[in-house]
Amino acid sequence: MAMFSKPDKFNDVAKPAASHDDELREQFPRSQPHPARSFDKPPRATLGKTVTIEGGVSANEDLEILGRIKGHVAVAGHTLTVGEEAVIEADVHASTVVVEGEVHGPIEAEERLEIAAGGVVIGDVKAPSLVIRDGATLKGSVEMDATHRSAPPAKKKAPEPKQSPFKVAAEKGSETEVAAG
Repeated sequence: MAMFSKPDKFNDVAKPAASHDDELREQFPRSQPHPARSFDKPPRATLGKTVTIEGGVSANEDLEILGRIKGHVAVAGHTLTVGEEAVIEADVHASTVVVEGEVHGPIEAEERLEIAAGGVVIGDVKAPSLVIRDGATLKGSVEMDATHRSAPPAKKKAPEPKQSPFKVAAEKGSETEVAAG
């Protein structure tokens, strides 16, 4: 028997049964996002590695391409991601384009074009913002027009310093009288 042990007066109190909410909290603690609600990345459509398309592809949501496309790709107002093993032989139009694989053809990005390390773009590029990572390849012309972005404020012209009446008179070649006070 322990010398200073006290009986636990709380042992005989019945604990309430675990509720359904408590069970869910144990299964999905706050440190992990609920599988039905992941806030890390917005959902996007994906065309897998074995998908090959000849023709046009259009989407009104973020799109990731992992396979091959030949033709035209349009992702209105959203992000197009060209995966590492993807090969796109098409003209591409999207709000944001991220190239990790290969794109052969012109690219027009409304907001931004990013070419990742190992990414290849062979074609003309038009985007207001362009990021080219070390190890990326770009062969083609680049047109960057940021007119839709807010223009930087116009610089104010500094006022010209006032000239001394003595200097003005000397420049004109005439004499000026100065009355003493």
